[in-house]
Amino acid sequence: MLRQRAAGSIEATERAHLKMRTALLLSDPLEQEQLLSEALADNPGDAAAIALHARLVTQRDPGSAAERFIALGEALETHAPDEAAAHYLEAGVWHERAGGRAEAAALAQRALKLVPKHLPALRLLTRTLPGLMAGDQLADLLEHASVQLPRAIGAELLARAAALVSEAEPERSIALARRAAESAHEGWRPGARSPSS
Repeated sequence: MLRQRAAGSIEATERAHLKMRTALLLSDPLEQEQLLSEALADNPGDAAAIALHARLVTQRDPGSAAERFIALGEALETHAPDEAAAHYLEAGVWHERAGGRAEAAALAQRALKLVPKHLPALRLLTRTLPGLMAGDQLADLLEHASVQLPRAIGAELLARAAALVSEAEPERSIALARRAAESAHEGWRPGARSPSS
């Protein structure tokens, strides 16, 4: 019945909404994907339809699903930067699973531009960048991010940075390790204040 109403609707956004509702009632993923594609043709900016379509495509093709999450992030970037960052991160994870480490790292950096304290994006960077970027550059990035986060998390990033430069820059590695230990100690001391307080 919803499908018939959608076919008879003159207004594109109403038609898209009805197609999306119909897709939610179907059990066949390919049919759901087709209806959501039609809904997006009628209303390309519908964030809910983009997200549903992306999740369905993910089951079939992780690379193109990542592109849908990027499109969703771009649609949300100006109005909801936190949500956009989460979608960029999800796209990055799908690229990482598909073997696209450079794309995953770029999307994690894009998420960090919107939300500088986005810890999952930092963790994605620490997984994807070591093979793509010089250790000292990644250490710089982690060191910079560490001061923007709670002390315990910042200590974790400083420790990772110390490990990255341990062979090439032993003095810097020792200094970073000391800062990590001090930050961790301060973060766990009763009554210690967080950097944001």
